Amino acid sequence: MELIYLKWGVIILYKPTQEDIELLFQGYIETKIKIELLDVNFKTIDTLQDALISDNYSVDADSDIRRTYEGTFYCKDPSFFIGKDRKIWTDKYIRVWKGKKNNKTGQIVWYNIGVYLFNDTSYTYNESTKHLTISCVDLISKLNNTFSGQITGAVTFQIPCEQVITKDIIKHSEVKTISENGSTVANTRVSIGTNFKFSLKSPHTNLSKHYKLASIEIGIAGVHIFDADWNIITSDDVKLKLSIDNSIQSRELDKYNKALFLIDKSKLDSYVLVGFLQNISFTNIIIYFNYIETQADFQTYISNFCETVYWNFCDTNNQKSCLPVNKLIGETITEKLTLTQSIEGRYPGTSYNNSLTIDTTERALTDTITQPISWYTTVTDAIKKLGRIDNYTVECTDFVIPYDLEFSTGTSIYDILKELVNLMINWEIFFDTNGVLHIQPIPTLYEDEILLSGEQLKSLIISETNKDSFSNIRNITEVWGMSLDAAYYTDKCKKTSTGYNIIFDDLIFTDEKKISNNTILAVKIDEPNIRNPQITITYYSGKPRI
Repeated sequence: MELIYLKWGVIILYKPTQEDIELLFQGYIETKIKIELLDVNFKTIDTLQDALISDNYSVDADSDIRRTYEGTFYCKDPSFFIGKDRKIWTDKYIRVWKGKKNNKTGQIVWYNIGVYLFNDTSYTYNESTKHLTISCVDLISKLNNTFSGQITGAVTFQIPCEQVITKDIIKHSEVKTISENGSTVANTRVSIGTNFKFSLKSPHTNLSKHYKLASIEIGIAGVHIFDADWNIITSDDVKLKLSIDNSIQSRELDKYNKALFLIDKSKLDSYVLVGFLQNISFTNIIIYFNYIETQADFQTYISNFCETVYWNFCDTNNQKSCLPVNKLIGETITEKLTLTQSIEGRYPGTSYNNSLTIDTTERALTDTITQPISWYTTVTDAIKKLGRIDNYTVECTDFVIPYDLEFSTGTSIYDILKELVNLMINWEIFFDTNGVLHIQPIPTLYEDEILLSGEQLKSLIISETNKDSFSNIRNITEVWGMSLDAAYYTDKCKKTSTGYNIIFDDLIFTDEKKISNNTILAVKIDEPNIRNPQITITYYSGKPRI
């Protein structure tokens, strides 16, 4: 009776009813079969069981092609021949039902044993025989190149492990202490989401006749980058990222913890908005106005020079902060802090005011970041977009694609799905009897509900055999990890109340009376000592060292 599959690895979808159990114990069981011919939409268009001579089917939980079916039919009319306008063709399916007659009610109880595609056919014809034998496989054959499923149109097909996305980050009022006159604050600490608005007044404005502005740069000096909890990040590949007028720039820090960023030179005599995309600290900000000579008077080469504006944020004996003392941006300072520096011009008697506004009001930053690609999303997209399958169930998980996957020409959709399934530990892929694709963990069955107990089944047993071998019984099993070659070995071990005393006769120490790094020692423990597993090692002179 096809009620449940006892083979490990098949999920049990059907719970036997009382009528199902009663059918098992009937003295005589009349079996019926029903074969529905289906179109591409799984709608029934005909039946085949009236011409069936014999059949058999199998279920293998260890194979992704779970079910196979074979039937031999009597070709009573030309419709059973193979052809596009006949019953047997590649655009048609069959659904097979096995029926058991209930002797009490006289009704047939039907059990679905799967949806199949025609695979191999053989036709035998003579004066007495008009037989057609068909071999069928389940719907995995639509994905594995048996009938279809090959990826076309590309030399390679790739599934990356990361994707580049644009993310809006909204922050407000999160700036730490900016500056204090004292030794407790080494430099300015600014959190993600803070805006610095600089006016770009160059001290050099009266030589436009001979010089032109080549570029404007902003330098952030004495930089340290922190994580969300203000722990300093010491990675070698960390980069400083700024939003400059809504354009993201990323720069590596030099050996002086300084980074230079380019500013649009058309911003001269205007303003530039600098947003911080990380929690950082720094000592000063320097704006460079780089000029180049337009003509060389009495010179053999074109000269260039740089004017600078400094905004100092650190407190030292030689340098005071340009910010008020003992102020917290976002707390004592409510929303904005505007600072002005008077800069002496290139010519005597001229000066220019440059301002800096620090804004901690709520703002949104647009940043480009990389994000791991979801395994679940990748699998479901492959099923729907590549396989064009609507009936599926995939168990949800937070797992991500661990590395880039690449598939060559001729790869099938099944190959891609199988590769994705194999990234998980003990997962499976298969079609159930209703033609639904399942991707899920292989059930262990340890906690599953008992559907039919041994007491119910024992009266059905006709014969039983069992074979055991005592040679496979082990009293002690030693489990080893990596095989290591020890430099020193001893079996002189004694358990004590404080741990183990271990003696090595030939253990050699360095001049500092220490065991050399990476020395591998091996010892045979005399008995378990769970409470005090500490080890005291004694070398050949009898003096304890560890």
